[in-house]
Amino acid sequence: MDTSTSVLTAVTKIPSLTKPPSVKILNPSVKTTVKITRKPRTTRFRSKHERLMDRRNQERLEKYKLKNLPKLRRENVPESNFMLNDAPWSKWQLAVTPTLPEGTESKLWEKRRGDLTGFRRKEICDGQYQKPALYEFAVQTAEHCKRYVVYCKCNKGFMLDKGSWESRLLNTSEVRTEVENVLKKGFRLFVRRFPLKKTCTTTNKMTDLGHYDYAWRGQRKERTFPRVVEYKL
Repeated sequence: MDTSTSVLTAVTKIPSLTKPPSVKILNPSVKTTVKITRKPRTTRFRSKHERLMDRRNQERLEKYKLKNLPKLRRENVPESNFMLNDAPWSKWQLAVTPTLPEGTESKLWEKRRGDLTGFRRKEICDGQYQKPALYEFAVQTAEHCKRYVVYCKCNKGFMLDKGSWESRLLNTSEVRTEVENVLKKGFRLFVRRFPLKKTCTTTNKMTDLGHYDYAWRGQRKERTFPRVVEYKL
């Protein structure tokens, strides 16, 4: 008698020739995934006290930055990174030049006072001197070259009944000396402005101005005299 275990072979089911195939085979079921969406969180109402504390903390942070962080040299800051770049600045305008421009432009210029070098434009920024404004001055070594912003002046406005705009905006002895030095080198001086209005935006921009070190403008703690700027020709 044979006692060995028999091995069962797999039986293959032959499809029926008379019955239709199964519905599951014809239309396989598609598993649908349900995406759970979360409802957006409603913004919590912040009380007046919380908003006031946030504003005070922001002011303390700005004061800390102005006091402890080093100032950026304005002549090295590109316009795209300048914190006041979105202010309504006027276009850069040639203000002082070592030689008299030729052609019809010569009527718009006058010789600087006394034995000073160069010529200045009779009127800058369309003559809008009466209203408060912030002015920036930049040195250009040659035409189509980089402008080095070296000085800024915040002015409350003035009436130009006598004198010139130069005597009102470039009125310190240190700045006048720097202007004379750059003109003797054959460089030119440009100017631009934006009006100052009594708004919170203007106040914030004036605070941002404290982050920059202008070469011709003395700093209270760092120095009281103009800083040397390396102009690339």
